[in-house]
Amino acid sequence: MGHPNRNRVRNDVNALVRQYGSLTCRLGKHIANDGSEQRLLTVEGTLPINYKGNTYNIPVELLVSAAYPAAAPLCFVRPVKGMEVTLQG
Repeated sequence: MGHPNRNRVRNDVNALVRQYGSLTCRLGKHIANDGSEQRLLTVEGTLPINYKGNTYNIPVELLVSAAYPAAAPLCFVRPVKGMEVTLQG
């Protein structure tokens, strides 16, 4: 069964990939905190973030659920080997 808002998802994801050429799409498996599994449209790659005059390419993974666009995609930063993530507040 397809996504209930298939055309909206297609248009939004295509626009995102056009804007950020480092992103790609695939059908991925997501395991929720309760252990349940879902196959979700996954957009992954790097997004450039400007911070204090420097540009950092942040590895991200966006998971689009059937509730999209009423619910935002699940968004994760996926650090690569040797990458350090620190929180400042």
